[in-house]
Amino acid sequence: MTTKNLKSKHVYLAVISAGLLVFLGSFANKSTNVMYPAIVRQFHQPLNITQWISTAYMLANTLSITTTAYLLRQYSARSIERVAAFFFIIGTFLCGPALNLPMLFIGRTFQGISDGLCVAVMFFIIFTQIPQDRLGLMSGVSGALMALACSLGPTYGGWLCDTISWRAVFWSILPIGFLSLICGEIFIRNTPQGNSHAFSYTSMVFISLSFFCFDYSATMMGSTGFQWQFWGLFALGILFLVGFIVANNRGKTRLFYLDIFRIPAIRWATFNYFLMQIIAAGIMAVIPTYAQYILKTNALLSGFILFPGALLGAVTSPLSGKWADHKGSRYPVIAGGLLQLCGACIMLICQRYLTVVFLLILYVISRVSYNLMYTNTIAYASLIVPEKHKLDVNSVFNTAEDFGGSLGVDLFMSIFALTQHNGLGMFTGGTIIFSLIIGISVMMLLCIKQTYKR
Repeated sequence: MTTKNLKSKHVYLAVISAGLLVFLGSFANKSTNVMYPAIVRQFHQPLNITQWISTAYMLANTLSITTTAYLLRQYSARSIERVAAFFFIIGTFLCGPALNLPMLFIGRTFQGISDGLCVAVMFFIIFTQIPQDRLGLMSGVSGALMALACSLGPTYGGWLCDTISWRAVFWSILPIGFLSLICGEIFIRNTPQGNSHAFSYTSMVFISLSFFCFDYSATMMGSTGFQWQFWGLFALGILFLVGFIVANNRGKTRLFYLDIFRIPAIRWATFNYFLMQIIAAGIMAVIPTYAQYILKTNALLSGFILFPGALLGAVTSPLSGKWADHKGSRYPVIAGGLLQLCGACIMLICQRYLTVVFLLILYVISRVSYNLMYTNTIAYASLIVPEKHKLDVNSVFNTAEDFGGSLGVDLFMSIFALTQHNGLGMFTGGTIIFSLIIGISVMMLLCIKQTYKR
């Protein structure tokens, strides 16, 4: 084998090493979607509070990702992957024996920090070390890993919830966390290029407070509706976001470079990426909950509803990447947007007739559409910025992904909680959610049109 082939093989193994920890993070996160009823019963807390086992994870994930553009310039990818593995292991040790919700929240926060770091490492290796003619394929492979985690997590988590305990989910994945640590030490290599600006702690504080206010406002909506608490927190979120932009763009420090948004296609692609995460994460939390409360299924069956869709999504992701490599990313992304809108319309129109099988088929449509768009959108964005800003694209898009995901879970689950609180029931909550998904899908298609306009 030639030196070039050995080097290529080593890069692919590095992607898989980082992807293994990404897989674990997504697997654990999606497993929790079927745990809500069991944890509500055990800790005697309402659904809109219990959902923070997912929100804490995704919020921590989002905030850790905002630091990665700086960290990957300053430190080696292997060092960051090592820290991520340690955070995952510690978080899992806290979640398994959790005595109360705060302890579970802390453990999930550690896991979220881990996932944010390792996702950035994986995409960093892909965007900086994979040849451009294979960028779509490898981006698709990374998407397939996460889709596979999404397919196995709810089914496996539901099975353990029904047969043993929700705690067994965390204990069972702990050994793989140690394996990912070992693989990262062996295969991940790079030389950091350094930063021209110091890390902006002020920007970090502002963006952290902004994301927290937005997420917490969505949670408050589930308890109080659209009262002053909701609007006050929402306004604070906007204020802190403006503070972040000002602090990040002035002075000698940076969290990441916002100059990439001077490119119109980057602005539209980022917003589209954010919207698709609201739907993807929100609907993965909605379907198991809807199935258990409305269709009266158990945790295993409600988790299995997600399995075929996520599995087909895993198959779709590398195929859509190859499609993008040969024809350009425009075609799979447009196809995904149209498919998402069609699936959402069918969900709303046929809601009264939804069965487990029907729900399963609709989720297949939703997940395939997502995987047509997901990695192709971020891969396209990485190609239209200067080389020095690829890390910023990585950080910005992954931040949009996780913040959108946390907001989607909070928003959709709070709608369920609010309709229950007002005596309208979860069926009405489902109607509102499916209508909202249609509106978001239309906005996504407009963003896609603007992204590829030039």
